[in-house]
Amino acid sequence: MGHSEESSIFLYIGLLLGMGLLAPYFWIILTADALVMNADVLMRLLLFLSGLLLVVSTLGIATTKTRSSRIGLTMLSGAAGGVHGYLDLALFIDNLIGIIMFAWVALALLLTFATFSWLLE
Repeated sequence: MGHSEESSIFLYIGLLLGMGLLAPYFWIILTADALVMNADVLMRLLLFLSGLLLVVSTLGIATTKTRSSRIGLTMLSGAAGGVHGYLDLALFIDNLIGIIMFAWVALALLLTFATFSWLLE
C-alpha cells in the first residue's frame, strides 16, 4: 500500500519529531552532572549502551521480514528496555527524574518506531 505525498509528509514529520526527542535524551544522559545523576563512568556508559541497544533493536523490528527475527528482536528489545529502565531509576538521584527520563525515551521510541514502520510499508 503506497502513501500519497500528503500523508508521507506527516510520517516524515513524525519521524523527525521522534528522532528529535531521542537525540536530546541521549545528550542529557551523557552530560548529566553529579547533582542529577549518581554514577561513575562505567555505569553511565552502560546506561548509554543499553539505550542505544534499545533503540537499534526496536527499530530493527520494523525492518525484519520473518516472524522468528521479529520475536528475537522483541525479546532483545524487552531485555534492553528492562535494563535501561532500571538504570534510569537507579542512577538518577531523584526517582521522579528517572521516571520522566524513561517515559521520555519510551514516547520518543514509540513515535519513531511507528512512523518508521509505516514509512517502510
